[in-house]
Amino acid sequence: MQKKGIHRKHKIFILSVGCLIFMLSVVSIFTIFQHRLNERFHTALNSGLEKNTKEQTAHAESVVFDLQRLLHMLSSSGAAAYADGCELAIQNSAIQIDYLSAVQVLTMCAESEDSHSQKAYAEQLLAGKEVMTDLGEYPFTTDPSSFVLLQPVSGSDGLSGVLRARIDAALLTGGSVDSASLFQKTYTVLTRTDGSIVYADTPYPNDANLFSSAFQGGIDSAEVRFIQQEFDKNEAKTIRFSGKGNSYYMSWETLSFHDWRIVRFARSPDVVLQTEMIVRGMVFAGICLIALTAFFCVSLIMLLLRQKRRLETQQRRYDALAQFNDTLLFEYDVFTNRVTFTPNARERLALDAKCLKGGSGEYYMQYLLHPDDLENIRTTIQPSQLRLGETYYLEARLRCRDGEYGWFGCQFKSIEERDEGASQIVGKLVDISD
Repeated sequence: MQKKGIHRKHKIFILSVGCLIFMLSVVSIFTIFQHRLNERFHTALNSGLEKNTKEQTAHAESVVFDLQRLLHMLSSSGAAAYADGCELAIQNSAIQIDYLSAVQVLTMCAESEDSHSQKAYAEQLLAGKEVMTDLGEYPFTTDPSSFVLLQPVSGSDGLSGVLRARIDAALLTGGSVDSASLFQKTYTVLTRTDGSIVYADTPYPNDANLFSSAFQGGIDSAEVRFIQQEFDKNEAKTIRFSGKGNSYYMSWETLSFHDWRIVRFARSPDVVLQTEMIVRGMVFAGICLIALTAFFCVSLIMLLLRQKRRLETQQRRYDALAQFNDTLLFEYDVFTNRVTFTPNARERLALDAKCLKGGSGEYYMQYLLHPDDLENIRTTIQPSQLRLGETYYLEARLRCRDGEYGWFGCQFKSIEERDEGASQIVGKLVDISD
């Protein structure tokens, strides 16, 4: 009993170790899968943001280019098309176009505090060249988030006036370029090449610096230096860096006017679909599947062990009853042609050890049965003629241990059948020689 307990504990230990190794293998596979998925996902996010930034840059340049072409077409109409003090020619929420006389423009340039740049503007306009001002440059605009296009209008005596287009910087950073984005939200900043912020659609102040703002926002100084080093290379770039427990994705492109750059960035919480959520769901589903499989296997093993113990108990009961009974029991398997006797049969009949493990039915008929009863037995025990559950009886002479034949009464019945007839027969032998 103690050995069986130790053996059972050994099996449980091996099963537990196997389950642990299996679960560790599954977790390792999921970890490797998540690492590869993260790398591919980050690449896809960088690529998507880079494409977004290129589209944003193309949109911003097309706005300025189209407006320059429009002003050029309007200016070609000549000074006669515009009267002094003319109000708006075109106006919407982001663009305002009006006409200023040459006197007004030259006066504005002369009265400006920044006389050096205004003098340069005046010289360009007198030379018939268009001018693009910086953001919020007074006196051409009083809005700090607007810049101005100035298109000279020539008359018979030279410069007669200027078409002024005031453009909101939000028009450069806006536009529907996020339709296929992997981010719920992206942030756009208009900067100079040194990182100073010209305009932002974020909480960043317009007079801030991109790098100092990132550092003040909690980004590690090493990451800020990395961003600045990449930014100073004066080329389009898309990078990823970490900070405050999140991943950040940043991409920038240089515009063809001024020294402005469009910078777009997003955070990992803004990603539409998180790889962690995907893998976490897969891991949870995998663990549930493993747990269900383990529960099913354990239940099945317990059921089989319980069935095995029940069969062993029945067999012990069967053997015990056979030892204390003069009745000899046997079982005959028709398809394998094997006959198995109970242990007490060896005390009465001339049987060898094979009778307890099952031996050839033909061998026992030839060896045990009296030759005169052989044909009667074969005729009576016809599997195809036996009905399931019905009891049959016959008498025959069997060879005993002393070599003599004795009379035995044989009662038997079929307990299992197939299409061909009885497949399993059990019976008992009783000595009726007296």
